Amino acid sequence: MPRQSGFALMTVLLIVALVSIIASQLLYQQALNTQRSANMLHMAQSSSVVWGLENFIKQGLLLDAKNTQIDDYSEQWAQPLVEVDFEEGKINARLIDLQGLINLNNLQSGDAEVKQSWQKLLRRYLNLQQMDPALEVKITDWVDDDKETLPGGAESDYYLLKTPSYRAADQKMVLLQELGLLGDFNMVTIQRLGKHLTALPTETQINVNTAPVLVLMSLADWITPTVAESWLNARQASPAQNTKGFREYMKTATGFEQSEINESLPDSLITTKSNYFYLQGQVTYGDTQQNVSAIFFRKEDQQVNLVQRWIGITHE
Repeated sequence: MPRQSGFALMTVLLIVALVSIIASQLLYQQALNTQRSANMLHMAQSSSVVWGLENFIKQGLLLDAKNTQIDDYSEQWAQPLVEVDFEEGKINARLIDLQGLINLNNLQSGDAEVKQSWQKLLRRYLNLQQMDPALEVKITDWVDDDKETLPGGAESDYYLLKTPSYRAADQKMVLLQELGLLGDFNMVTIQRLGKHLTALPTETQINVNTAPVLVLMSLADWITPTVAESWLNARQASPAQNTKGFREYMKTATGFEQSEINESLPDSLITTKSNYFYLQGQVTYGDTQQNVSAIFFRKEDQQVNLVQRWIGITHE
C-alpha cells in the first residue's frame, strides 16, 4: 500500500510539473506575442513619422528655393530640428548640404578641362589629408567609363587578381564606401574622408557658402588655412550672393590679380546654390527607434526628389 501511495504521489507531482511547464510556456508565448505586436505597432507608427519628416523636408527645401537665390548655413533648412516630443515619441533631425563637399563622380566629367580641374582638386585634398595624392588616379579609373588604365591607376585586370575577385565599376559611385574596394582605404579612413567627400549621381559644383575649411583649401594652392578661415568667418555675416562675389573676396583676402583668381576658380568648380541635401534623423516611438538617413535632390524651385534612403531599426 505505501508503495502504491508513493507511486500515485510521484504521478501527481509529474503531472503538476508538466502543467506548470506548459502554463509557463503559454504565458511566455503570450508575452512574446504581445511584445511583438507592440513592436510592430510602434514600428509602423514611427515609420509614419519618418515619412512625414521626409515630406516636411521636401516642402521646406522647395519653399527655400522659391524665397532665396543662394544657400548657406544661416538659412532655416540648416538649423537642426531640436528634439520634439509627440504623444509617446520624440523626433530630431538635421540637414547637411552635400554640395559643400567634393563629389568624386565629377571625375567622370565629359569635359576634359573640367575633369582635369577636379583631378587637381582631389590631389590637393588628399595631400591635405596627408595621403598619397596619386590615389586620385585609382579613383578616376574606378569611376570613368573606359577600360584604359591610367598611369598609376587600376582597372578590372588588377581587381580580378584579388580574392575574391571583382571588376572595376567603370561608372559613377553609388556610395562613398566603394572606396574600400580600391584596396587603399579602410573603413576608418573612409569615415574620416566622409566629412569632405561624397558620391552624387550628377556633376556638381562646390558651394563656397557651406564648404568646410579643407574643401575650400582644395580649390586652389593659394587658399591657405588663414584665407579659408577668414572666409568662414566672413560668410557667417555676409555669404556670397554669387561666384563673382566670392572671387572678389578672394582677391581682397590674398592680394592676387583678379584674372589669376578667376582662372583658378571657374564656375565649373564653385557655386553659391545647392541641389543635394543629406538628412540625418532619429524617430523614437515607444520601444522602437528608427535612425533615418536620406539624400534629396532639389530641382530648382520645381520639385524635391528622394534619391537614397537608409533606415536602421532598434528595439529596447
